[in-house]
Amino acid sequence: GLRTASLWRLPLPRLWRERKAGGVFQTAWAGMAQIKKVGIGKELDYMGWINKLDRKFGRGGIPHLMYYVTATMLAVFLIELLFPQLGIAGWLYFDRTLILQGQLWRLITFAFLVGLWIVLSLYFYCLIGNALESEWGTFRFNIFYLCGLLGNILAGFITGSAVNSVLNLSLFLAFAILYPNYQVMLF
Repeated sequence: GLRTASLWRLPLPRLWRERKAGGVFQTAWAGMAQIKKVGIGKELDYMGWINKLDRKFGRGGIPHLMYYVTATMLAVFLIELLFPQLGIAGWLYFDRTLILQGQLWRLITFAFLVGLWIVLSLYFYCLIGNALESEWGTFRFNIFYLCGLLGNILAGFITGSAVNSVLNLSLFLAFAILYPNYQVMLF
């Protein structure tokens, strides 16, 4: 059967849970984590390389990554608000030509710029980031965020500029897929 997300009405594959040793649950797409037969007696594990990375480098993950990201976003916003003459946002945004001229900090700092809806944005980034981290684990969530950041940087080099909204919207999409019936009540 297929489920539909209430907001977009897109058919989503049914999620299944696999019990691991020690009672830890792991969520995966219904076709991605299953082992598929490839030829006679050969098996292909689609999530095997992530499992190997998790076993080898899992301790190196940053727990509660979104707290650090949102704290940095808030600090940048407050500096820009309290000291507008500094023009801090002008030094942080992604610009391909300036990066190629040697301003390499712009590869990372554009991810810390935030728009006008600061309170709601930071709240939802923390909420969604913590939910995804508790569902996937610290290392896997860090990998997801890092891959999104690297993809955003790559797209920025192709197009000439990049914004962090695409990266943050990928968090919203992953959250919507994992929790299709989650409701947010503002009042």
